[in-house]
Amino acid sequence: MLACLGSLPSRLIPNAAAPASREKLKIPVLFFGGETSLGNAFEDYLGQVATNATTVVVPDSGHWMPEENPAFVVEKLTSFMS
Repeated sequence: MLACLGSLPSRLIPNAAAPASREKLKIPVLFFGGETSLGNAFEDYLGQVATNATTVVVPDSGHWMPEENPAFVVEKLTSFMS
């Protein structure tokens, strides 16, 4: 699962406070955050909802990561998908 949440505050994301009774995602989850945008802001949240979550901070980028640092994003996506 690829997470692209943009710049949404956590209060706007459904189930932002994942109850302990919910089963966590077992599939690999990859989250991108721009260095000058979200960064690793959702790392703790992802740990609450997924057992195999990876957070990647994209250097030299903000909200538009694929446009601002395409080589880095492609490298990380290729690695994740393989």
